[in-house]
Amino acid sequence: MSYFPLFHNTKNLKALIVGGGKIAQRRTHSLLDAGVACDILATSVTEPLRTLVESAGGTVTINAYTNDEVMLGYGLVLAVTDDREVNQTIAQHAKAMGLLVNVADAPDDGNVIFGATIDRAPLTIAINNGGASPVLSSILRQQLEQFVPKAYGQLAALVGRYREQVKQSVPSTTDRSSFWHQVLQGAVAEAVFSGKQDEAEVLLNKALVNADKLGEQGEVYLIGAGPGDPDLLTL
Repeated sequence: MSYFPLFHNTKNLKALIVGGGKIAQRRTHSLLDAGVACDILATSVTEPLRTLVESAGGTVTINAYTNDEVMLGYGLVLAVTDDREVNQTIAQHAKAMGLLVNVADAPDDGNVIFGATIDRAPLTIAINNGGASPVLSSILRQQLEQFVPKAYGQLAALVGRYREQVKQSVPSTTDRSSFWHQVLQGAVAEAVFSGKQDEAEVLLNKALVNADKLGEQGEVYLIGAGPGDPDLLTL
């Protein structure tokens, strides 16, 4: 495995996108959605890209890439021009400065790549094949999305809100793991998937009160696939 799947904290991360075409627009959109501050440097920029960046508070500079000084202050650089040699030069300069750099259509020239993602915020599933075939990653993502209901994001958010409280109430790592396994595969998850958020919180609080009785009583839940829509699964 030549690429390690590592999630980067985007807080205070600034990206310089060198290029102003469709690839730049697509990747800038993804970065902005993740909370990355983006600026553009390009000889020409599509109007949708300019609007996208400027509406997010970024700047668009119409100029060609000339030297690495334009990279100062950035943590991530995207080389997405239509000139392979220019992209290679940008990548070399960025790596020499210790920056993260992605190169369009030439993953080996950079040190990071964009994978296909399934967004169930705050839950994110990333798919990577080392840049060998973006199309393959896209196909796999489409297949996996059928089995990951959007409610998983709501379930993850619920867990996040109670994480510290559970940690304080259930100090044992082993017991805490058992607690979450029961919660995430039981009535709490069922309530979330059924759109009953308030009921899910009530059940989670009840489970927390009875956390000291873990393992004393088990439950079995049947799963019906129904018509195959992941958002209609019934636990």
